[in-house]
Amino acid sequence: MRVIRESTIHNVAAKSGHLAPRVLIDSEGKLLDGRPILLMERLPGKNLGQLVMEDDPDAQKFPELMAILQYRLHKIDTSELRRRLAQARIDVEHMKPSRLLEDITAIARAINFPYFDELSGWLADGFPQQHENPSLVHGDLHPDNILMQQGKVSGLFDWAKSLFAHP
Repeated sequence: MRVIRESTIHNVAAKSGHLAPRVLIDSEGKLLDGRPILLMERLPGKNLGQLVMEDDPDAQKFPELMAILQYRLHKIDTSELRRRLAQARIDVEHMKPSRLLEDITAIARAINFPYFDELSGWLADGFPQQHENPSLVHGDLHPDNILMQQGKVSGLFDWAKSLFAHP
């Protein structure tokens, strides 16, 4: 289901004017040679992580670019995206920040982390109320997931860890 979730997010983000490549074909939850696939349109540009390693002048802009990308993502109306995900039988509830607390809880219990119950309670009690129409959060925003061309962002990809949260 992850591949269906990611392809739906890519396509809705692209339709909303965000610089995400459209997914042309996905494996619809099936595995090909043991792996899911996404076939996306090719976007122009070079990987920002590569530009950072090459000490390209455009790489100096990456903190500002990442902030702008997040800001634009937060402006996407997620009601259509959540509707499309639900139609694809994707559990939208699993895409809320509370899933991160569940993940932390599972890890802490697996390693027998002392004082975790107290910490978990503190986190749960301080968890902010979520908006009815939460923002889309990429979840893995870093230079290797950003394409640049001529000093501008030309693409943002790898939405596998995305979630809905308070902006």
